[in-house]
Amino acid sequence: MSPVRRSDARTRTPADEVLSAVVIVRAASGRRLAGSKPIDTTTLPGHRASASDVATAQQGCAARGFSVGDYVGISFAITAARSVFEQQFGVQLDRDAGGDIHVVHDGKPLGLELPLDRLPASLRKVIDTVTFTPRVELHGTGTML
Repeated sequence: MSPVRRSDARTRTPADEVLSAVVIVRAASGRRLAGSKPIDTTTLPGHRASASDVATAQQGCAARGFSVGDYVGISFAITAARSVFEQQFGVQLDRDAGGDIHVVHDGKPLGLELPLDRLPASLRKVIDTVTFTPRVELHGTGTML
């Protein structure tokens, strides 16, 4: 039996694709990720954000149409349709042959990190970076996350 397509069924587009990115909240200590020692159990406390900065970042992201995850370590996840990311950050998102998301801003490839210039100053003040993460292969099995 062939599948039947309803004439009123909505066709999914790339803009509907649900994506997730990581929001790294600026450390209360003022320490930046760039140029820092790798984060481990001894350096993590120096990278933790204040509770008020986390709340500001989470509320600001939610107000812009993102589903917001819990703050864990130094970050929380945001999830939304591709079109929400593109609109809120003023970028184009493309997938490479391996399936990773890449950010394009003003015709220039930026890699995985989203530019913060379209966010209000209140968010830029508390967010260190917003980034997509590369897909991870589990144990050489070909299974990707």
